[in-house]
Amino acid sequence: MPSPRPAAWRKADGASGATVLYLTIETDAANAEECIRAALPEGSRLQIQPATGGTARRSAPPPPGPAAAAEGTLPELTARQREILDLLARDLSNKEIGRLLSLSHFTVRNHISQLLRLLGVPTRRAAIEKLNRLRPRG
Repeated sequence: MPSPRPAAWRKADGASGATVLYLTIETDAANAEECIRAALPEGSRLQIQPATGGTARRSAPPPPGPAAAAEGTLPELTARQREILDLLARDLSNKEIGRLLSLSHFTVRNHISQLLRLLGVPTRRAAIEKLNRLRPRG
């Protein structure tokens, strides 16, 4: 496999405390994705978004959440994220959600920030509107 050119990367903390890496790699290797997946620890999630318009920038911004790629569906959420999203849809504050789930309102804030990224929306209200559009009516 041809050696990849230098990669630009940025490290962030995920909502669950996991490490999130945003990595940009330029390579001509057809099996690059396969090689990356083989190197990841079991249970890791990998989201690949091909760059558009030529060479990647040195400090590329993080890719949009999975919801931006699959606009008509809800992204894969953890049980805790689904709980918080349901309470968010009831228009509860971070403190109210925290009290109901026995969590710090700071932890709730972090979960909500991650949910907004996953849903590809800028505000709580937009998240609720998107949830109402995408959830099956029962």
